[in-house]
Amino acid sequence: NDEYSKKVQEALSSAASTKSNLEEKLSSEQEAHEKALRDLCTALESEHASRIEELENALSKERSVFEERLRESLADLQRQHEEAIDRLKAQHNEELEAKKRAFEEETKQQATPQLDNKYEEELIALKVELKDMRATVKPIFVIKNRIIDKLKHENSLLMKQMKEQRNKIQRLENELEEAKNSNQLFSIVSGDHSSSLQDEIWSLRSVLELRSQENSSLRSEMEILRDELEQKVALEQRVETLEARCEDLKAQLESKDSYERDISQQNELVVASLREISKHNKRLAQKNEELVYRLRQKSEVVSVLANQLATPPRLSRSLGPENIEHTPEKPASSSSPMIKFMVQKGDSVSWTLEIDESCEAQPKNNGATTPKVPRANSMRMPPRKANDFRARSKSVSTAESMKENNWGSMYSSTPVPVRRRPRSDPSNSPAVQQAVNTNNELQAGPRPQEAGGEAMISEEASATSSDDESSASTDMPRLSMEFGWSDPAE
Repeated sequence: NDEYSKKVQEALSSAASTKSNLEEKLSSEQEAHEKALRDLCTALESEHASRIEELENALSKERSVFEERLRESLADLQRQHEEAIDRLKAQHNEELEAKKRAFEEETKQQATPQLDNKYEEELIALKVELKDMRATVKPIFVIKNRIIDKLKHENSLLMKQMKEQRNKIQRLENELEEAKNSNQLFSIVSGDHSSSLQDEIWSLRSVLELRSQENSSLRSEMEILRDELEQKVALEQRVETLEARCEDLKAQLESKDSYERDISQQNELVVASLREISKHNKRLAQKNEELVYRLRQKSEVVSVLANQLATPPRLSRSLGPENIEHTPEKPASSSSPMIKFMVQKGDSVSWTLEIDESCEAQPKNNGATTPKVPRANSMRMPPRKANDFRARSKSVSTAESMKENNWGSMYSSTPVPVRRRPRSDPSNSPAVQQAVNTNNELQAGPRPQEAGGEAMISEEASATSSDDESSASTDMPRLSMEFGWSDPAE
């Protein structure tokens, strides 16, 4: 037993010594491991810090370059957009000014159907332009709204992902700090795991940077879209003003159309009244011409009678042989002047009067007979030439004188023979004096040809003149004018 106890004691002492040795070795190894771990941590931290600084510097440089490029591109896009907007505004203002000037110039002038057609074409063009603008603006608004919704959705997703990545990074950092603080860092964290964690951390940070850049670009795009939306709202307001202007122009055109219709009706009434007045004036002129011509005819007959009555027989004896044939003699037969032919042309009448008379010689003239003399020569007066009894076809109108069918009854073509008292001056009689005065007054007035030239002949008379000439000789009867020449009393 003593030996066994000794052996046990020796074994225990050897075990205690080995235990102490092992504890010393373990403590020394633990210290060495702790020292190596501390060195490794310091080295990793320094390397991590340097790597982080390098990456941050590179990221800052890339960010600055990217931001500069982005600013330049945004500035270029904004400048181009502003130039396009300014150009469109200038064109639109020029078009509006041109249309305004044209509208003002056209409103100053008298409204015509051509201007109305032009206004209608402009209204149609403006309506088409408004429809096109609406058709172009609506899909743009729809697309932009869709883009904005999509960008908002992507922005919300990116924000969520950024929050998740930040939470993950924070969680990993907390785990790293906890691992550093714990004594079990060496057993848990190995070299491969630490490198993977570092790589994951860097990848997450790079993703975070990319997401932040995408967010900044999305914000810039949202600002640009917001500006474009504001411009589109301004364009919509402009379109509404143009629509109001178009409605105003349409109302003005309607008022002008009604005013023009009233003016056209008034013009038609005025033209109709002028036509009636001109027709009435023509009829009055033709009637006046006809009356003047009749008065001239009657005055010629009266003047011839007055001259024959005023010429004494002794003066007729003293006249030469050249004037003998023009002296009034008693007709041998009862021949009367006849109208050779008469032509009726619409509203006018033309005839030629030829008077043939046979005069017998007085007993004192040795029974000599004179030949038949035309009435134009026998009615010649000394102070003026013989008048032409032929009237132009356009000088006498019968449009208004058709009612006076009995005008011939007012004047007899066969005058009553007037017997003068012997030894009395026939020129002192009141009838002859009145006839002479009438003849003098009519000689001062216009001739039948001049009066006929002053009257206007209607187009219907000239148009139907050729058709009426063929039937004029059969329609109008021959008029006989008989003049009874009495012997002058001795």
